[in-house]
Amino acid sequence: MTGTCNDSISSSLHWPRIFLFGDSLTQHAFSKYGCWGSLLAENLERKCDVVARGFSGYNTRMCRYVLPRVLNKDDSLSTVAFVLWLGANDAATAEDLGRQHVPLNEYVDNLDRMLRYVKECGLKNESIMLLTPPPFDGDKWARKCRETGKPESKRDPGVVAQYASACASLGASHNVTVVDIYNNMLGDENWKDLLLDGLHLAPSGAAMVASLILPHLQKLTSDTPTLFPDWKDVDREHPEKSLLNWSPTAAKIQ
Repeated sequence: MTGTCNDSISSSLHWPRIFLFGDSLTQHAFSKYGCWGSLLAENLERKCDVVARGFSGYNTRMCRYVLPRVLNKDDSLSTVAFVLWLGANDAATAEDLGRQHVPLNEYVDNLDRMLRYVKECGLKNESIMLLTPPPFDGDKWARKCRETGKPESKRDPGVVAQYASACASLGASHNVTVVDIYNNMLGDENWKDLLLDGLHLAPSGAAMVASLILPHLQKLTSDTPTLFPDWKDVDREHPEKSLLNWSPTAAKIQ
């Protein structure tokens, strides 16, 4: 017999989740090409939901005001890890036609405010991951802009390096996990192939990002059981005996 709606509310599980927050690199985390979120979700099936809150074109000046709208103290109760990835748009030059540029000192301040907010929501340092912005391929990006007829936003690979370095330094000062996407990508002799259009991830780039993040997530979820028993362990005649009283705590004991 299926219980009432009120019964289900009282017995529903808080499904653990990984929270991804950022710009278009995060918005596209489940897309065909920028699929790093999909790869994480595949590796954490039935352990955690991977939730992406990405905003194409946004910079830290914008996102610092979005964050309190999408994450609060109640959300943090079920959040195993928070992944913050911003800077690709902030690092556009001051002459950028898209007006995405944020000065370096303000970029650091905005990230600092967001990290402090996440901690105030109850997340511990070890549950927070800060990703540096990826490198930028100007030739490929210019070609993409010409092909699509869009004005070419002005970006400088050297400027991106400054933002990546500042991001890593801030993360270290906060004692959170820093994942250096920038230098790990540049360490690949074919790093330009990791970018679809010079700015956004190609599938190979998405795979690299996921591979750099996943070990940290696996460590954070090492004590998180697979949610609900294997189907072969469910009482065939009386499945309610196996399922209605199942709990993550009991599963850990077993």
